[in-house]
Amino acid sequence: MTTQTPLDLGPRDYGWLIAAFLLLFLSFIPVLLPKADSIPEPQTIEPRTAPAHKHHRVVLLIVDGLGYRKALKSKLMPHLEARARSSASGMGLASFPTITPSGLRAILAGHRIANEPQLPTGFRTPGELDSVMARAVAGGLKAYVIGQFTWGAIFPNAHGANFSEVKYNGIAIKYGTDGRGELAVNYDDLVLKRAQPIIDGKSGDWDFLALHLFEADSIGHAVGIDNDLYDDHLRWLDTKIHEFTRKLESQRPTTVLLLADHGQVGARKRS
Repeated sequence: MTTQTPLDLGPRDYGWLIAAFLLLFLSFIPVLLPKADSIPEPQTIEPRTAPAHKHHRVVLLIVDGLGYRKALKSKLMPHLEARARSSASGMGLASFPTITPSGLRAILAGHRIANEPQLPTGFRTPGELDSVMARAVAGGLKAYVIGQFTWGAIFPNAHGANFSEVKYNGIAIKYGTDGRGELAVNYDDLVLKRAQPIIDGKSGDWDFLALHLFEADSIGHAVGIDNDLYDDHLRWLDTKIHEFTRKLESQRPTTVLLLADHGQVGARKRS
């Protein structure tokens, strides 16, 4: 039979000792936190008026899945690279979930929440209550959006904008140039063609136009971003965007914003 001295502590004794020190530490937290009356009052911003200017039309081009390292390669998108040198540009680092629904929410509503069709948990997330489109319509501006089905799930009724949906069969579509009869649909071409009557003035004056050019993402998923097919599409898209924006700017002052909802990295090897 063994005996313990007062300093001979067993495992259970250490557990109680740790718990006691933890409670002692927690009791000091209120002392360490600032008191309510010591927190400075929020500053009041003095309201100022700005002179009114004739507003520009705004065109938002969202190139789905266009990474920064691909976007500013002169051999792929020379027109975009040239414009970036004389315009405001920058790179955003993405965090999970880097998917189209959360990217569209961030661009149009200012925050990121995964959209319910993409959540493996099955939880539904509500549609947005506010967006750039909603603000434009509330201000009496005429807004147009052309994109795929994701928009309707995130922004019910396009928040008052005129919405045109381009039917999209998803990334299950196969792309290839190996002669095996794989399907390639020119989705981005369809989006630009839908926009043509608008910029030609057949729908009257307008103030905001958002185009979701989503085919680069599909090609990247199918064959990888290091595939020639992906690069060829970026070259084609760069020329089309250049022609499109030059026509807009020749009509009247137009602010053009080109963004990506997310980029892509790596390549998927095909079986």
